[in-house]
Amino acid sequence: MNSMFDDIIRNLEEWSGEQNLIEHAIESCKISLQTCADEEAELFPTMNTGTDVLRGHKLGDIQLHFTKQSLVFRHGILSYPYIETVIGLYVAKPNSSYFRDLEPIGTYRLIVKVDGEVDDDCLVLDEDLKEQA
Repeated sequence: MNSMFDDIIRNLEEWSGEQNLIEHAIESCKISLQTCADEEAELFPTMNTGTDVLRGHKLGDIQLHFTKQSLVFRHGILSYPYIETVIGLYVAKPNSSYFRDLEPIGTYRLIVKVDGEVDDDCLVLDEDLKEQA
């Protein structure tokens, strides 16, 4: 690997650790999941699933796993660089063909500017789950 990139990667890993980006993304994801479950219960009261269920899954059954972090230094619309931290959402599917027997059900993305300011976040649930709602 190019030593210039080695230094950049090392600095990014150190900065991410100092900012606790992965932990922050996981905690923010939990809040987003709860908010979506609350909204779903309010919008679809006839489903009678309660505020601890989202798209047919109990919130406690949804596992959050770090997926990746990326530096976006050039973007077609945004004029500033940012770090994107992606958390995968999974539910256990024992004896399945899924990696680690975990079915992917969505992703959460946390966008942080390089000064540490949270710029945006996005919770995306897989389309096939909408059919259950």
